[in-house]
Amino acid sequence: MMKPFDKFFLLSFLLFMTLMSAQDSNALIFEEDTCDYGSLKVGDTAECIFNFKNTSKTVIKIIDIKSNSRHIEFELSNDTINPSEKGQLTVIYNCKVEGPIRKTITIFTDTKPDVYTVLVKGRILLKP
Repeated sequence: MMKPFDKFFLLSFLLFMTLMSAQDSNALIFEEDTCDYGSLKVGDTAECIFNFKNTSKTVIKIIDIKSNSRHIEFELSNDTINPSEKGQLTVIYNCKVEGPIRKTITIFTDTKPDVYTVLVKGRILLKP
């Protein structure tokens, strides 16, 4: 049978470990997770910058960035983000087809959580 002090110590240790693991639960924090391009015209190029910060105590490496659109290009300020360091992901949308834009960009990292998503949206209109 455990003594009251042993139980207190064990519970305190478990609480401490839970809090420590939760601290890095969102290692990359994005200032905004959605960018609204508004109304664009066919042939335009739209650009949006997503700013983020590494809030963890470890270096984060961005392994890959993918999108569900072939009209999107990316520029990343740095693929290795040190603790407390900020970075930028620039999303460039080439407006080739009329219609709504609602595209997800997925960022893959080497830490937990290892996947982050941001969204770009808007509407492409025909040129007058």
